[in-house]
Amino acid sequence: KRIDKLNNIRLKRAKLFKNKLKEFEEIEFQKIPKNFNHIFHCLVAKFKNGKRLRDKFILDMKKKFNIQCIVQNYPLYRYGLFKKNGHGKNNCKNTDNFFDNMISWPFYTWMSDKEFNYMITSTISTLRNLRKSG
Repeated sequence: KRIDKLNNIRLKRAKLFKNKLKEFEEIEFQKIPKNFNHIFHCLVAKFKNGKRLRDKFILDMKKKFNIQCIVQNYPLYRYGLFKKNGHGKNNCKNTDNFFDNMISWPFYTWMSDKEFNYMITSTISTLRNLRKSG
């Protein structure tokens, strides 16, 4: 029962977050195939305009709103251990493209609605400011 409750919180919030950010073509959320479910363990998107915009977004969110967005799930073949053992020369263009342009927002089920809404408004404000600054 607890896991269903937590998953429902994630689903509801992910839907709200994505709806509120519809106007921003700069970011792209994962498409969920029909008849599939996603429980949004993480809330992740890709910046279509590249790493520079993503990095500026991360800095601005932290500096202006004290929200720590992150880049996570480093591709294994980029780690020294894998490179050392000959697995670092993989040609994974899609993985590299996604990782180099991805962002992950804090997405904790224990986050209050007030904190969650603050994250949404902060994200919108930051994206609008980035549009203005080019």
